[in-house]
Amino acid sequence: VGETRVYGGLASDLSAWALAVGDIDGDGYDDAAIGVPAGGAGDRGYAVVLFGDLAFGGDEIDLAGAAGAAGECRIMGAADNDSLGFSIAAGDI
Repeated sequence: VGETRVYGGLASDLSAWALAVGDIDGDGYDDAAIGVPAGGAGDRGYAVVLFGDLAFGGDEIDLAGAAGAAGECRIMGAADNDSLGFSIAAGDI
């Protein structure tokens, strides 16, 4: 398993302002949730969930690409200045 690099969309979107790691989808592999609070139109912000698996690693993921292009899940802020992704937590809920 190699290193995975995640590139933010824009210098000003605050990519990875918040980061949490845990088994979000319950498959036994750690996943990563990345907060991008100033991303998207009107600083709505978003969170990206990268799902881990046995083959995870050795990838380069560019958040400037189309949503879902890297198999990730994006959760978008609903209104201007929501700043979704400012704070993130993961756990066994």
